[in-house]
Parts: sequence; C-alpha cells; structure tokens
Amino acid sequence: MPTFYHQGGLVGFAAFKNHCSLFVMSGTFLDRYRETLDRYEMTKSAIHFPHDQPLPSALVKKIVRARLAENARKAEQRKRKR
Repeated sequence: MPTFYHQGGLVGFAAFKNHCSLFVMSGTFLDRYRETLDRYEMTKSAIHFPHDQPLPSALVKKIVRARLAENARKAEQRKRKR
C-alpha cells in the first residue's frame, strides 16, 4: 500500500473493487472527525470513497493537514521525553 510519511506515517491509499480507501495511520483520528465524515463508510482507520463519485480533494487535503499537525505534536512530545 503506498504510504506518505512525515514524522511517522501520514496517510496511505489503496483501490478496491467498489471503493478507494484513505488510511489515516491513526487509531483515534477518525473518531474525532466522525461527524465531518459521516457520509462515507469508514473502518477504524480508513475512509472509503465510492468509485462513482469524485474524490473530495478539499476533504483529503484537510485530513492530510490534520495528520501533519498530529504527527508534529507527537514528535514534539517524544522530543521532550528525551
């Protein structure tokens, strides 16, 4: 699965028979954004985008930016613990 990294895993993506998935590499991330994403099917760590609809690029950008911020916070916390 292709994955983008910056201070840890950001997002990955994969295509399936009936949808494309965006994997957020975080077990708690989607819970915080559940209301924003309620029109899409989700698993614990992925959003399923139907093939018959355009990919919501603004939403994907928002998710990637939020994941960048989350990874930056985690990296800073790890740095402080050292």
